[in-house]
Amino acid sequence: MPARSSFRFSPVFVGRASEMRRLKTAAEAAAHGQGYVVSVTGDPGIGKSRLLEEFAGEISNGALVLEGRCSYAEGAPPYFPWAQIITGYVRATKPELLRRVIGEHSSVIAEVIPSVREALGELQAPVPLDHPGSARFRFFQSVSAILRKAAEKRTLVLVLHDLHWVDSASAALLGYLLGEIERARMLLVMSYRDRQVGGSHPLRPALVELARVPRRDQVALAGLTQPEVRELLESAVPEKVPTKAAELIHSATGGVPLFVRELAQALHRQGRFAGREEDAWLLTGVPTSIRDLIGGWLQQLSPRGSDAVAVAAAIGMDFTVDVIAACCPESPGRLMELVEEGVTLSLLNPAQAGQFRFSHSLVRESILANLSASRLAQIHAQIAVGLERRYGGEAVTRAAQLAHHFGAAGSLVETNSYVRYALLAGEQALSRHAYENAVELFQRTLASADADARTRAQLLFGLGRARVALNQREEAVDLLTEAFKLSVQAGDVNGAVAAAEYPLVVSFRKSGVAELSQKALALVDPKSPQAGRLECQYGLALAQEEREYGDARRACKRALEVARLHGDAQLEARSLLLAAFIEREEQNFKQCLKRSLEALEISKRIPDLLRITAAHHLAQEALIARGAFSRGHRHAVNGLAAAEQVKDRFWLMLACAANQRYRIACGDWRGARDFSDRGLALGPNDPFLLANRARLEYETGDPAVGETYLRRYLERLRLGLKAPADREDHQDASVASVVPLICRLLEAGEWLDLAETAARALLDSPRVSSEWRFRAASCLGLVAAVRRDSAGARQCYAQLAEMLNPDPENVIVFCRGSLTFVQAQLGRVAQTAGDLDRAITHFEAAERDCRAARHGPELAWICHDYAAALLAARRPGDSDRAAALLDESAKLADRHGMPPLSAKIAELRFTAVRPSRPAGLTPRELDVLVLVAQGKTNKEIAAELFIAERTASNHVSNILEKTKCGNRVEAAAFAHRQGLAKP
Repeated sequence: MPARSSFRFSPVFVGRASEMRRLKTAAEAAAHGQGYVVSVTGDPGIGKSRLLEEFAGEISNGALVLEGRCSYAEGAPPYFPWAQIITGYVRATKPELLRRVIGEHSSVIAEVIPSVREALGELQAPVPLDHPGSARFRFFQSVSAILRKAAEKRTLVLVLHDLHWVDSASAALLGYLLGEIERARMLLVMSYRDRQVGGSHPLRPALVELARVPRRDQVALAGLTQPEVRELLESAVPEKVPTKAAELIHSATGGVPLFVRELAQALHRQGRFAGREEDAWLLTGVPTSIRDLIGGWLQQLSPRGSDAVAVAAAIGMDFTVDVIAACCPESPGRLMELVEEGVTLSLLNPAQAGQFRFSHSLVRESILANLSASRLAQIHAQIAVGLERRYGGEAVTRAAQLAHHFGAAGSLVETNSYVRYALLAGEQALSRHAYENAVELFQRTLASADADARTRAQLLFGLGRARVALNQREEAVDLLTEAFKLSVQAGDVNGAVAAAEYPLVVSFRKSGVAELSQKALALVDPKSPQAGRLECQYGLALAQEEREYGDARRACKRALEVARLHGDAQLEARSLLLAAFIEREEQNFKQCLKRSLEALEISKRIPDLLRITAAHHLAQEALIARGAFSRGHRHAVNGLAAAEQVKDRFWLMLACAANQRYRIACGDWRGARDFSDRGLALGPNDPFLLANRARLEYETGDPAVGETYLRRYLERLRLGLKAPADREDHQDASVASVVPLICRLLEAGEWLDLAETAARALLDSPRVSSEWRFRAASCLGLVAAVRRDSAGARQCYAQLAEMLNPDPENVIVFCRGSLTFVQAQLGRVAQTAGDLDRAITHFEAAERDCRAARHGPELAWICHDYAAALLAARRPGDSDRAAALLDESAKLADRHGMPPLSAKIAELRFTAVRPSRPAGLTPRELDVLVLVAQGKTNKEIAAELFIAERTASNHVSNILEKTKCGNRVEAAAFAHRQGLAKP
């Protein structure tokens, strides 16, 4: 055994004063409620961990420091660094405070991090969710909530070490928390080797999120300076190191602290500092890199010591002697002697009794790098067999670790063992919402192991579920279909049905779900509960993907019969909700309301919070479509309360959009923005939320902000980049519903072509609901109105009249947060078409419907449009009625803060007393001309008329062209000649 050096290194911390100041500045900001993120980056051995240890020690009196380390060893549990952080908080917190902080989130966290259950005892299981992606969002939200709650009591400093080894699930949670940290008294410090984080690294998406954090810093560590190296040497060796020697060591090591210390130790042991002033010989024959230095130490190990350390390295950074003993032929006593060799050579550091840790990750990496592939496989085989024997009945709880070692052992062990543990590990990753980890496990096993049809089906089923959770629908359907086929081939009917009935988020495009469900139905008793669940899946796919509403109704009816036959309340509620959805798509809102209320009653009785949420949502949609705003509002509020309990992101976003709609109806723009902000915090790129926010901002006179949201919305849909064959109906329906309304507010046609293309694509599509067809025709009517295209309006009016739902109680057509009264739509199109009598009839009905619904902002618009139609008709007695309507419209616009409408009212009043419109100028162009005559710039005109500056510029160009004026001065003279200029 090599002789132990009598010298022990001093733990003196050298240099890094500037870096420490930056970390403390961030901690101070966090203490004042300004969430902060600091990245500490640099090469191996540069001192990242040492800096963070020193920093944590200096601030621990005023802040709670929680640390998590990523593991270089594959087979670590999902969310390993976060589990360390949460467990650290649990152990540092008194039970009564812990219950207050974790509270309602305890059962969600305990699903993934067992230490929470150990601390709090038995917990009620969280509400089950249909979609695994929602379950993970709920887990992420719960982790964020308890960390922010903990930070209220004391500044929280989270330190994540070695993120270059982060697993995909942990990186996803990090990315989520980076979006939440701004609002907390929290500092997040993350260290990683930046050279090892390439384009496909799991950390990359989180680094993209980091770029959006307003308060962040990156501390890139470089080597120590010459004076700092000399200071480190003075604390590292007992001899006085000559100046020239210190310079040589600095040059040879690049100032990397780990290399400086370890090289100094090696030189000290060789006596090269003792009594010599010359320097040429000092570094002769010594290693030129830290890895070479470590390699030299490894060569000093005895053969048995080398074997023991190699087994330890293959297990992980930390190990115990009894674990190594389970994997080696030596006795525990002999192994302790072999481990001591590593301690003597600075390869290992002792921790608690029987526990050891590699002195640096580079030591472990060097050991593994020096092993041949065959030798490493042998070691993994030793570990796999030894650990399986040691764990005994608890081996299933260590499935990921065992799967890693059995897999790395290759042909040296039985394939069945590898596949068995890989399947278990994959299922555990799914149950803990670590879906990326599950994908990696299932894919690796499918690629590397021979398995029979049944086993491959199980692996494909697991991989398909992971893809579902990650919203990779097309891949998921293909995988589940293949799992179904292999299960049938293997005679595993239950496996085939499980693959077919697994709940997918059904899309608006045909995916094959209906076909898969139909094939599975042929395998089961048509009266069985399995058949009932499959019929629900089949009916939903038929309705939403195929638009086959008749067949969907029949499937739903069969599911309902099965549910009632077996007294299956959950299946009955699910079937009723499917029935309500089908009726909603067909605009049969009376039946939609009936079915949703039946589902609500059953769901409350079970109870089933998720379906309570869905039932409230469908009920409020049916009620609002029939103009029953007050009743609908109650369901929207109750639906949001249920969604908040469930913590399902999809239903929370829908509930926020629904409640935003009611705030808009009241003219409560602040409340509407609050709900919009809540929804966008959950889904920043949700197209419906973005579109509705854009319309809200335009409506309230902030076109610059409105345009920001509108462009985000259009960028999200990317319709401009799609070929016609790639278009999706739901995108076209969204554009057709929203864009023309915004263009009407702007009086600009910049996006009208896009809206028209979307509407025509909908009308040409063979798989479009009656609601979407009505939206498309309404869109074309509004496009015609903005363009003042009477011929186009006449054509659209005929289409709308033909499509009009025969139920007179359906008064509204809407797209989540954006709604319009049907009669108002018809009135606007008829007015543009020149059919003023019909327009007036429709506006009269729209006014009645809107007053009954108590929708103030929409009533303001209807009064304006109704007045415009009356003034255009010039019938006896209409002028007084028009004046009264304009007065009411003006009061409502003023009360609710609707500047664009106020400008239109003023324009209509001004136009009503004008004898003519010279040069064919439109009413808006006349307004712009008056302001040009007053010497106003385009920017000033835009501000006064509440339009975009670009729109004002377009109006000026049109005026110059129509009036044959060469410039603004000539246009002003034209206005004066026509008597248009205001004093």
